[in-house]
Amino acid sequence: MLEQHVWAPYNLLKAFVPPMLAGGWGRVLAISTPNALRPPGKNSPYAVGKAGMETLMLSLAQEAKGSGVTANLVLVQAIDAKHERENAPNESNKNWSTPEEISATLLHLCREESRLINGARIPLFGAPL
Repeated sequence: MLEQHVWAPYNLLKAFVPPMLAGGWGRVLAISTPNALRPPGKNSPYAVGKAGMETLMLSLAQEAKGSGVTANLVLVQAIDAKHERENAPNESNKNWSTPEEISATLLHLCREESRLINGARIPLFGAPL
């Protein structure tokens, strides 16, 4: 989990952020989970990996502040690729996010009009967990 959620993003950031900073513009986005701050039992490796990734992203947001580069997180409980929340609603899928909802949020964060959104943890999971 650390390799996937911390080291891989770290290495990507090392490669891509310096040219963004040099160009004065860039958007760094990552998908995370509310479990990073409120881990359920028996899920420690995943929660630790996501918490590490969030720390990396939020640190980048502070370091890049005022440069034209932003770093933000979009939090989802689960990705509802089959649209089960709509087609077969139940208690367990009521807070799932569709790919369309996730992509719309990511596209919004990429716009120039979103330049002041930096270091945000944007929840896309409905009611508070």
